[in-house]
Amino acid sequence: MSKYSKKSKNSEIEPKTSQSSNSGGKEDNKIITIILAVIAVLLLIQTVQKYNESRSTVPITRPEVTQNQPLQQQQDMNINQQIQPDMQQQQPQTAGPTTEVTYSTMSHDFGTVAANETKRHTFRLANTGDTDLQYTNVYGDQGVNVLSWPTQPIPPGGSGEIDIEFNPQGESGPVNKIIHLDANTNPGHVHINVTANVQ
Repeated sequence: MSKYSKKSKNSEIEPKTSQSSNSGGKEDNKIITIILAVIAVLLLIQTVQKYNESRSTVPITRPEVTQNQPLQQQQDMNINQQIQPDMQQQQPQTAGPTTEVTYSTMSHDFGTVAANETKRHTFRLANTGDTDLQYTNVYGDQGVNVLSWPTQPIPPGGSGEIDIEFNPQGESGPVNKIIHLDANTNPGHVHINVTANVQ
């Protein structure tokens, strides 16, 4: 009889064991469901972020502001850099008569420059045409600040100067920068090159 009672005790235990494994399975299912829900939420967040990144195709850049550059020209430069960051600027259409200008040089090489060194240069120009010369915008690439440029009309036979400052901070090796000049000339948009070897 003792054998039988042990057997019945075991048979009583067996159902309890199978019940506890079923409740453990339910808990496992709940944990798996929670983990899958968290993964789904993370994937949804990542998808929304990628969608928002793909909608923002124009990089916002903050151009360097020069001391003597009028506010409207700074704003125009900001807009141009945001709208056409990688495109060559189109030449502005000049309203009214055009004139001719002669520059002392169309490039300047600063030679070897230390990365923390600032250099200045003055470009001289002369109005060799028959009409007043009027600059509408003069600005440099990043690292070239235009300190001053003729903001008043230059009469025929008159002259002027464009003062720049070259700051190669963050650059190394051969550097080529451009100064952009917009005026009532033909062509209306002219480049002056600035080069240096930054060490």
